[in-house]
Amino acid sequence: MRSKKVSNCNLYRLGKKKGLPSRMVVSIFDPPVNWLPPGYIVNQDKSNADKWGKDEMTKEGLLSNGKHDYDDDDDDDLMWRVPKEETEFEDDFLEYDQEHIKFIDNMLMGFENFEKKINYSFKNKAYLLQAFTHASYHYNTITDCYQRLEFLGDAILDYLITKHLYEDPRQHSPGVLTDLRSALVNNTIFASLAVKYDYHKYFKAVSPELFHVIDDFVQFQMEKNEMQGMDSELRRSEEDEEKEEDIEVPKAMGDIFESLAGAIYMDSEMSLEMVWQVYYPMMRPLIEKFSANVPRSPVRELLEMEPETAKFSPAERTYDGKVRVTVEVVGKGKFKGVGRSYRIAKSAAARRALRSLKANQPQVPNS
Repeated sequence: MRSKKVSNCNLYRLGKKKGLPSRMVVSIFDPPVNWLPPGYIVNQDKSNADKWGKDEMTKEGLLSNGKHDYDDDDDDDLMWRVPKEETEFEDDFLEYDQEHIKFIDNMLMGFENFEKKINYSFKNKAYLLQAFTHASYHYNTITDCYQRLEFLGDAILDYLITKHLYEDPRQHSPGVLTDLRSALVNNTIFASLAVKYDYHKYFKAVSPELFHVIDDFVQFQMEKNEMQGMDSELRRSEEDEEKEEDIEVPKAMGDIFESLAGAIYMDSEMSLEMVWQVYYPMMRPLIEKFSANVPRSPVRELLEMEPETAKFSPAERTYDGKVRVTVEVVGKGKFKGVGRSYRIAKSAAARRALRSLKANQPQVPNS
């Protein structure tokens, strides 16, 4: 439903209906050539210009200096311009009786440690329970699984991170903003942060296969953090990098990172500020790291390096249900990438190609 509403096709039809094409400015903005202050007129005689006296300009909402002219009661005059956030949302949870409350408390035993870790205490604990409940967890007969909250949290985090990057004093270019957001808003980053802040310890599911994937990912993250703690990041081998590309990132971990954001939003009476107050401390180190050294999309970097010779194959399915993509750089080799989606596999193939191409580049001697 959301995709249909915000599709380019639907937005085009709405824009056309509202007459936006006739209002588009297609010439370059050049103040000395094609701009005038509000209320000024050119190529007309004084008698016509005089018609724009103070009374007329006041009536139109402008003074001669180009500023809006409101009456003394500015607040009342502006009320209609700023819509209030009074949209009513139907609460997912009804009033619970004592038996239900006791059930929820039992299901959330030990969660007070998690609330302390994230520095947020839920008023309606049912949101917290729903945020950590996988669809397979049939023991929770009170709330739904986390999928609706995940949908909400996904949009909220995307907006909050985008807003933070846009307001950065460094005034990043549109291309850099796109690269930064892509580097920060993805399942790998969210799953890694979920593990770092112990989300996996409270995850409620009945799926041995899923827990096996989560355990492998948690172990990998612990080993990776230990290596970084020993300051050996610069000595990472190609084998280490390939292992990082091949490790399966459990989507469920990224999902509950998003669903908790949705839960906090609902529990705090739809406060975006409260969500960011909880999530910014978790994301701040990565935001600062990536902002200082903007990670580039490996696919785009490869296509910029080899615009004529790099060709990606269509997706192939592997025996275990993953996706394999091959990129051929004509005359320089073929490189394969595997992942649970085409995008991930394509990025993995591009990274392998870039490593090989950079390793084989001739070294320029120091003069």
